[in-house]
Amino acid sequence: MPVLYVAGFLVGTGTVIGWPAYQVFMTERVGRDRLVEANAKIGISDSAAQLMGPGLAGALIHWLTAPIAVLLDALAFFASAAVLRGIPPAATDAPKVTATSVLAEIREGLRAVWLHPILRTLAWALAVWQVFRHAYIAVVVLFAARELGFSAGQVGFLFMAAGIGSLAAAGTAQRCNERFGFGPTMLGAMAGTGVAWLVLGSASGTPGIAATLFGLGLFLLDFSAMTFFINYLTLRQTVTPDALLGRVTATMIALSVSTAPLGGLAGGWVAEHWGLRSAILLAGVGALLLAPVVAWAAPIGRMRALEAAREPVLTASVAEEMPGN
Repeated sequence: MPVLYVAGFLVGTGTVIGWPAYQVFMTERVGRDRLVEANAKIGISDSAAQLMGPGLAGALIHWLTAPIAVLLDALAFFASAAVLRGIPPAATDAPKVTATSVLAEIREGLRAVWLHPILRTLAWALAVWQVFRHAYIAVVVLFAARELGFSAGQVGFLFMAAGIGSLAAAGTAQRCNERFGFGPTMLGAMAGTGVAWLVLGSASGTPGIAATLFGLGLFLLDFSAMTFFINYLTLRQTVTPDALLGRVTATMIALSVSTAPLGGLAGGWVAEHWGLRSAILLAGVGALLLAPVVAWAAPIGRMRALEAAREPVLTASVAEEMPGN
């Protein structure tokens, strides 16, 4: 177990570093005018992995045992690094700011997010949404097994509907933006996660009906969540100046996921006192109410298209940190 703890910590640390770095790198390489397309294509890749990954993992564990499957997973990271290393260097790879201190850069990121009304609203809105999401995550498998009586195989099969939903969203997000507008699509997708949780929480009846509702809820949840996050990532990357991309990305990730443990605790508490179904239903109601609050707090609902990135005047010291100044 100590080996697994250390490995889990190292993988988590690498993820924390790599996640914001990849988003900044992608923004610089593809250009802001192609961010929706780029995020959607990455979403398709991620959805395909989610759809095929669990089944492939199960087969590898069955055929080769779990340790060998974990070893192959580790080797896949080296293969990924080799592919990324093959991307030719470009002028945008050069550092954008002069290194100062970690605390100073954390303050820069926090101040940049606080002074931008859209980023500030998205930061607290996502923090609240993560409470609902992790309350659901804490109880959904128990709900499927205990309340609905699904076997482990049935749960795994039904969760494939989530991967199909993500894949569908990645392929239709840009068309939804063109038809309904960027902001309305984003807010509608946030509300859609609430509808999905209500559908999941209402699953009952005969085994066939319960399975249909549960699978439909999973499809709607990942379809809505993927649509929202494609637009959210694109919006965040678009409105953030190049010199602040790294700090704003890292700050937004830290702020938006900081409430996840609270959601897990809240979901467990509600499930223990009011039942597993109640925790999922409350998450749905919360997400539905959150969308109009976000629309009221920031002009996202009125955004038909993306605004251009603002000049780096969000913090007083950015000009001093720019190379050559």
